[in-house]
Amino acid sequence: FGNSGGLRVSQGYDVLEDMMGTKTAAANFVTTLAQKKPKTHLPWLMSRLVDVMNAHNAAVKAAAAGGPPVSQELARQMDGAMLAIGSLSSTLKARDPYRSGLEALLSAHVLPAFASPHGHLRAKAAWLAKEFADISFSEGGSGAGPLFNTLLQQVINCLHDSELPVRVEGVMALRSFVEELADVAALKPVLPQLMDSIFKLMNEVENEELVFTLEVLVDKFGDEIAPFAVNLARNLTAAFWKYSGMADGEDGEEEDDQGARPHASQAACCS
Repeated sequence: FGNSGGLRVSQGYDVLEDMMGTKTAAANFVTTLAQKKPKTHLPWLMSRLVDVMNAHNAAVKAAAAGGPPVSQELARQMDGAMLAIGSLSSTLKARDPYRSGLEALLSAHVLPAFASPHGHLRAKAAWLAKEFADISFSEGGSGAGPLFNTLLQQVINCLHDSELPVRVEGVMALRSFVEELADVAALKPVLPQLMDSIFKLMNEVENEELVFTLEVLVDKFGDEIAPFAVNLARNLTAAFWKYSGMADGEDGEEEDDQGARPHASQAACCS
């Protein structure tokens, strides 16, 4: 984070890095472990992940009471535990008793992480919230309710974070929440700020995920996007040329970006 934020963003969504990186290897290991004899391995694994998250929360409370700040080592452990939980999201959403405990997990561990002084935990909180945005909440159902709305607000706050990776994760998470949102009219008052934040990010980092989020907003809000049509067209045109390989200083750039071209052109046409 800090000065390395741009590098972390590019590495985080690089196909080769995603295939060969240690984060992906760890996530794959956790997923495989849970799939093999899930009745024994999954409870054992979840127990240890919860222990890590509880230890982190205890340290956060101690720090708030005047104790020492949360150590970087414990913050990294919490990051790893959140990565593991997110990697297991499909399994946890499908199996009891884990399915019924997801809201408690989000409330107790994910929401507080949005306020962490460690930028990588704020980014991971946005990512983890995205992984569970599609669950049916006990109050409100799918895409509604107090907890869903609170998580959505925290994700929106990430768009104004001081750390670039947190802002990028916030935009990606926003897409998932908007797709699930039962009443998109609730976002109309902050739509100008959302669009402005995404436009600014598109000038800071080349990431097709930003275009995908714009596409969802255009689809959901339709005519409400009209006041932003000029800036939208300008930014999507710039993105289209980037993803078309016009800036071909890097080998393989054109091939890597082909998947993003239809989204940029489609969103531009919709605008």
